[in-house]
Amino acid sequence: MTRTAKTLLLSGLVLGILAAITAAFFSASFYYLRAKPFETPAGSMRPTLQQGDSFLVSQIFPIIGERYAPERGDIVVFRHPQNQGVTYVKRVIGLPGERIQMKNGEVYLNGHPFERQKAEAIEEKSRDGQVSLVQTYREILPNGRSHEVIDLQVDSRFDETPEFEVPEGNLFVLGDNRDNSIDSRMQEHFGFVPIENVTGIARHIYFSGPEAGFVWRSLEAN
Repeated sequence: MTRTAKTLLLSGLVLGILAAITAAFFSASFYYLRAKPFETPAGSMRPTLQQGDSFLVSQIFPIIGERYAPERGDIVVFRHPQNQGVTYVKRVIGLPGERIQMKNGEVYLNGHPFERQKAEAIEEKSRDGQVSLVQTYREILPNGRSHEVIDLQVDSRFDETPEFEVPEGNLFVLGDNRDNSIDSRMQEHFGFVPIENVTGIARHIYFSGPEAGFVWRSLEAN
């Protein structure tokens, strides 16, 4: 084999490897290559994300033309609608053009409640160290995905809300810990989340705060 042929073969191999890496990088199946770690600083996404949990986020890259395609049930990381320097993590509940309302602690979509099944009670520790049992529910979304939510108290402030119509290009997000979450129900201080503010989708927990150890748990809605 001539030197020229060897050079061409080597160049072809290098280009092939680069093409494979590029394809993997931009493929959703290999999100690990674009993953970014985050830590849960508070309990607004309990019981899905516990305080101190570390999780991986599949990042979105607008610079290459990517844009988040909203899907109800996704746990998303995004820039605060009114403070771009602050990052939040919440669950996508309402999509553009939909009407969302809370009634008696339940989510209503276009006038119809999400299906909700009673789950097990879990322990909740107050600031003064008192332990009590609080109720959890499995919330089933219209697309068949489901997740657990916590109901800390009956008739809490945001168990009843007006009906919100989600503007085009925006999302309505909630924390799974419904009585302890700053989210789209607080229109003056939070409001709807522009889709362009979403920077990634939470995929897996890799470190458990409460267990203080490494784990591997999916955050994909069932």
